[in-house]
Amino acid sequence: MVDEMKRAQTERQAAVNRALDALVEQVTAIAVKEREKEGDVVREVYESLSGEWYNKIDKKI
Repeated sequence: MVDEMKRAQTERQAAVNRALDALVEQVTAIAVKEREKEGDVVREVYESLSGEWYNKIDKKI
């Protein structure tokens, strides 16, 4: 039973990580598009994100 609970937790965490990665991709695409249109205006939005996610997005731009 404990193994099943651990496996379920691992599966949930993996799903959350995939969703967050997809969100990073979407925000990155928006940031790139906005940067092309308006310069660095969108930087204010994603600079307010926590460090890990900001770094993931910033590296892609």
